[in-house]
Amino acid sequence: MKSSLLAALACITALISTVSAAQCTAQSSAKRATFVELYTSQGCDSCPPADRWLSTLKGSAEVVPLSFHVDYWDYIGWKDKYASAAHGDRHRARVAGMGSRSVYTPQVILDGRDGSEWRLAKSAKALVGTEAARVVLQLKSAREGQTVTVVAAANATDQQALAGAKFYLALFENGIVTHVKAGENRGVTLKHDHVVRQWVGPLSLAGVAQQKLIAPKDAQLANLGIALVAEDRTGALLQALALPIGACS
Repeated sequence: MKSSLLAALACITALISTVSAAQCTAQSSAKRATFVELYTSQGCDSCPPADRWLSTLKGSAEVVPLSFHVDYWDYIGWKDKYASAAHGDRHRARVAGMGSRSVYTPQVILDGRDGSEWRLAKSAKALVGTEAARVVLQLKSAREGQTVTVVAAANATDQQALAGAKFYLALFENGIVTHVKAGENRGVTLKHDHVVRQWVGPLSLAGVAQQKLIAPKDAQLANLGIALVAEDRTGALLQALALPIGACS
């Protein structure tokens, strides 16, 4: 495994060395990270407490939080500009994968299972797991203007796990502030972190892969980050990794 990881790192360096921009790298730890998915909406008046809770979680090698804004609340009167029908589709698929039909917001899913105990998790430390990782993830990124070049690598102690893995890449944004003018949260100023602006996958990641992402024109480039998520055939988490990229500039 050591030689494979060294080879993957060498490929990453070669692939991205031509990008004339500030670069940054990250590698997952020996422990499996906790992947926190929050399904939320600016049109939902019960969502702000969950949004604030997610903001207390700082992306790291131990905890990877992402906020998926869904569009099925838009009919109430406020269109959430960060919402996507694809996020709603993933939400329903995740719930179905847990053997449930209960799709609601705010809903937290931890490592592919119901995370309704999120209200009791007062800090990220409470979410840190102890399970050894079966998959090792590596990320390297560079940005030139709105273009984010990502090189991702994966290796595994269990090659069967890697062969059946599905990989997803997210471009997320922190520090989003919105003054809501209609709907259930009318007159409220909402703050969001870890908001998924792009979600790409499932990707085939045989060793090393390169992906270019274009940041939305309204994105604050200094607040961007990327995340790589590996799931098995059932949707259970294999490993996740987050990398803030705005600070690399």
